[in-house]
Amino acid sequence: MSFANLRLTPSHQLVLRASDAAAAFTAARAKKPEEVEKEARARVVSGGGDPGNPMLVLGCHSIQLGRYRGQTFRWLLENDAGYACHLVASHQRERETSASDSPLMANKDSLARYSCAHPAFAEHLKFRRAQEEARARATLPGRGGEALAPRPGSAMDVAINGLGRDKERSAEAAATPPPPASSSTSSGLSTSTSKAAASTVLPPRKPTAPNFSALVRRRPMGPGELQARIRKLMTPPARPAAPGRYSCAHPAFAEHLKFRRAQEEARARATLPGRGGEALVGFGLFKEDTLKDLYDSKEKERQTYVKWLRRKTPKPWSAMDVVIKYILGRDKKRSAEAAATSPPPGSSSTSSGLSTSTSQAAASTVLPPRKPTAPNFSALVRGRPMGPGELQARIRKLMTRPARPAAPGR
Repeated sequence: MSFANLRLTPSHQLVLRASDAAAAFTAARAKKPEEVEKEARARVVSGGGDPGNPMLVLGCHSIQLGRYRGQTFRWLLENDAGYACHLVASHQRERETSASDSPLMANKDSLARYSCAHPAFAEHLKFRRAQEEARARATLPGRGGEALAPRPGSAMDVAINGLGRDKERSAEAAATPPPPASSSTSSGLSTSTSKAAASTVLPPRKPTAPNFSALVRRRPMGPGELQARIRKLMTPPARPAAPGRYSCAHPAFAEHLKFRRAQEEARARATLPGRGGEALVGFGLFKEDTLKDLYDSKEKERQTYVKWLRRKTPKPWSAMDVVIKYILGRDKKRSAEAAATSPPPGSSSTSSGLSTSTSQAAASTVLPPRKPTAPNFSALVRGRPMGPGELQARIRKLMTRPARPAAPGR
């Protein structure tokens, strides 16, 4: 079977939670430092070297992570120093905040110790760390000029300086005036010539930060080839059409991916002032509705769903928590607007006519409907002794409803 058997809920929604098999999966463990040391000494002895030489033994340690797992430190520095520099720089940043003594961290400690023993590697690593720190400072507002340029005299520096010829050539072409038209019959020729000259002027290039790290990890290149690659990096490529990859070939996955992209765009719009209701619900039957549409809907199903959400107690910062906070906020706002627009009790307009004031007074005196109550016979029990006739008269009086007073003005 070429397609994956995706896990779906009973309502045909894609399950994103990790399965039990994925939770139980563990990658191959990194070897302990003692095992790595033992294997390194065996390599030295088998190669006829001196096992008492610490650098020789350290160079025979095998790396326990990454694409070159199983290769020795020496092999890594000889074949891919750029990758080794990336690992060591990342490890040094990690060590600034972590004191872990796991086998993997011990292996990276050994790699950093062996690599930095080479002066050329240590110098490049020092420059790379300084460049990363400067790049981080350059992201702050108004400090873009603090990023470091390539090292002077390097092949990359020569190639980048060569790109300055593009700007000079464009300026020369723009400054050269077109030849004057010799006659009216040659106007078409002169126009086409000036258009051709204008077409050779390169468009202004937006300042971008090219990804030079890809060039560092490649094979050594001369200044000419490196210049061509840098020019290609600095030219923004046309956005290709999305390829039909394996995951998107599954309809359920593609549908969920499309919904997720729409949800991210709606969440971005919702961060703008006054547009918080444009975020999508994101779950349940009405997950594709915006918060505003769900709250303002007059449909019975959606109104029932909103009432159900008001009674829920969600987990903090969950999708349901965001929706409920929006609903309660709208409820509070609506109550405040209703309280602000309702007239104060007992007030009357001075410009209203006599008939209006009379009808309002008459309506205010209309008694509310009386609720049926049980007769209070306890007063008869606690009173003085009465004969049968008097007692019957009092009971008849209690059982008879009193007449309601007539409303005035009727």
